[in-house]
Amino acid sequence: MPCAGIKVNSGDSFTIIPCQFSSNYPENELMEVDGKQLCHFHAPLEDNSGNLTEKGKWRQDKNQKFYAEISELREKLLNSVDDQVLDLSGVVFPGYANFRGQQFPEVDFFYAQFSGPYTNFREAKFKGNVNFEEARFSARTDFRDAIFKMEAGFYHTKFRYAEFSGTKFIGEDADFRNAQFKGKVDFNKSLFKKKAFFTSPGNDDDIDVFQGEVQFEGTIFLEEVDFANRKFQRSTNFKDCIFHKAPCFHGCSLHQDTKFTDADFRDTKSDEAVGAYQTLKLDMENKRARQEQLRFYALEMKSRRHTEKRKLVKFLSWLYEVTSDYGQSISLPLIWLGLSLAVFAIIYAILFLAVPMLDHKKIDILVLTSRFSLEQMIRPFGSFDIQAMPEFHKKLSQANLLSLRLIAALQSFLSLILLLLSALATRWRFKIG
Repeated sequence: MPCAGIKVNSGDSFTIIPCQFSSNYPENELMEVDGKQLCHFHAPLEDNSGNLTEKGKWRQDKNQKFYAEISELREKLLNSVDDQVLDLSGVVFPGYANFRGQQFPEVDFFYAQFSGPYTNFREAKFKGNVNFEEARFSARTDFRDAIFKMEAGFYHTKFRYAEFSGTKFIGEDADFRNAQFKGKVDFNKSLFKKKAFFTSPGNDDDIDVFQGEVQFEGTIFLEEVDFANRKFQRSTNFKDCIFHKAPCFHGCSLHQDTKFTDADFRDTKSDEAVGAYQTLKLDMENKRARQEQLRFYALEMKSRRHTEKRKLVKFLSWLYEVTSDYGQSISLPLIWLGLSLAVFAIIYAILFLAVPMLDHKKIDILVLTSRFSLEQMIRPFGSFDIQAMPEFHKKLSQANLLSLRLIAALQSFLSLILLLLSALATRWRFKIG
């Protein structure tokens, strides 16, 4: 009688997948668990009553022999000229599973169970596609600095404490859809060269929720990343992340302590960008996170400008960006104000020098025009006061005087606008509630 195979539960039903080792597995070495004959690869560590099975009672030497067999299978396929898959689906890995620094061909861990306190794939290199669909990790899982050169599939994988810091997904998409995260998740300084999916169905808390702390600090996403419908229950960190495409957080519930400090959002041109930033803006608004709300508002406006067809609206949006970065900058309007003072002083100097009846030798043009330019900011529209420039009123023609007043009025208007933008940015930054 061959091994009974893998029993895969699917809700109220289950499916039996035949054992891939049955063709050359000696029947006299099968283990009986709950009335079924199983090979030592698929035998569980406990029976249905929670009692240790024969495999669960293995000592270290038996565990080492088990992993030596796995390593032999792995090495055999690595050296094979054919692109065969290392089929480890349904395998129950006992004790400390140490694969640190090892290379893998295309490998299938479907429904595999890692039962020890620590599973170590640190610095492992996966040359082909990797499938961890429905795999279960009982405790700490370490993929730090691992390299996935092809597709990395973690669909519906069950994690406790998952470490992926420094991991590089450089081949195909990284699929963490419906993956369950029961503890801390660490993706700090990892790299996703293709798309990354962390989506959930949105109607199952066991799947939707990140129950522990979530870390993505310094992570680089070169393509899309999708967290749709996820619920973040603990502090979440996207500090210093680089998003080359606008990230998707539609339907998400972000924790109050969610950080996007110094994150770099480089996408304002894709079709999805407007909606992506609008979602984050509204979430930050609900949390009264003013700075982040304003930041995502600015990104939303930049994205809208690239799709806006009306030229006037597009121009006004651009003007708002260059003068105050959509209300984010206190200093930028003041810089423009200083530049405008200098520019208008030069314009006034040109006007005065063009009037032949003025005695230029007796007038310090630089001091005069600089003072006059400053007065338009301090006393807006003061040029219409006849006492503003008594030395010129008698000598300037009506046409020159009108030109001077109109230009000064324009400067006063621009100065007020720039001061208002700076004041609004200051108020927003220090606004409470």
